[in-house]
Amino acid sequence: MNPRWFKDLFRADFVKSVGLYVTPDHFYLVRMRKNLLHLAVLETQSREIAPGADSAARKQALGDALRSLAHFDPKKDPLYICLSSDQVISLEISFPQVARDNLSQVVEYEIERHIPFRRDEVYYDFLPIGDNGDRVGVLLFAIQKKIIDDVLEVFAGFGAKPCGVESSAMVLSN
Repeated sequence: MNPRWFKDLFRADFVKSVGLYVTPDHFYLVRMRKNLLHLAVLETQSREIAPGADSAARKQALGDALRSLAHFDPKKDPLYICLSSDQVISLEISFPQVARDNLSQVVEYEIERHIPFRRDEVYYDFLPIGDNGDRVGVLLFAIQKKIIDDVLEVFAGFGAKPCGVESSAMVLSN
């Protein structure tokens, strides 16, 4: 017989979630259930999007896919979005050590020098990766707003707000 604390821990870690992997020509949806000892895929599907499809066609395809998820509850099921690496700009940048205390401001100021878009055209985030002599390293991640805004708009129409947007397939198991 399991001790009571084990049963409580087991219940506490029980989560259902939905993951969406977005590529330029497909949406992949996965419903998962996770607990302390087990990860199970409950439902999967993919939707092809015509190459060069316009924004309205992409929104329609994603909306249809979400409606067809049998047990998706946008108010209860955490939702995570993963973007394929060909849609995300990721690069390593280094700055002088004096920038360490103001990295957010320095990255915001310098971002346009490192990516082919204006700062107001992208969502971005960064991760400090440590010192290298007299420099401090940063991993920068950026995506054009037009790529993710359509996806977020469709989810909002379902009353769903993503818990995270990532550029790694690990998002599907969050």
